[in-house]
Amino acid sequence: MSRLEARLRLVEMDQLMEFYFPEKFLPYCRECPNYNARWSCPPYDKPLPRLEEYAGACLLSVQAVYDEETRAQTKGAQATEAVYRRVVGQAKRLAEEWALAQQLRYPGSLALACGGCRRCSRCARQDGLPCRFPEKLRFSLEAMGFDVAGIAERLLEQKMLWAGESLPAYHLLVGGLLWPGGSPPEPPCFSAVSC
Repeated sequence: MSRLEARLRLVEMDQLMEFYFPEKFLPYCRECPNYNARWSCPPYDKPLPRLEEYAGACLLSVQAVYDEETRAQTKGAQATEAVYRRVVGQAKRLAEEWALAQQLRYPGSLALACGGCRRCSRCARQDGLPCRFPEKLRFSLEAMGFDVAGIAERLLEQKMLWAGESLPAYHLLVGGLLWPGGSPPEPPCFSAVSC
């Protein structure tokens, strides 16, 4: 079993832009299997959102915390990947549902995804077709060229951990909203969710 813990932090756009290095981070995308294979990932066929139009961001971090029993029973890269996909998949879905709901609630905001889109098992882009759910397609901070590990550590005071042959204590996702200004939304309550 694992549990999800969410935090929300409002940051000014100039704070967020301290971590914007597309020339450094976007080349890493070329090494990812999602490059040119998912509509949420580079290269893009249309311009990304204009960051200067936003006052800041409501950064949402979701920590998928694994219990000791799950970590002890999950050994090997294949088992680790299976648990990661199940737990982080649920965390991504909940975070993105929250962000899309906030976007509807707060005009002028723009929901951000937690990593690449996984809405479809096979993205229509791989077949040369348009996105099946364009109204739900969102970009992640990573795919826009941000240093998400730096954002997590310096703005959210959380450290990203990665899996190998065994599960780390937790996985951390970062998404949220680009924010036009005004009063921020309330953070989601995911802590009671078990996966």
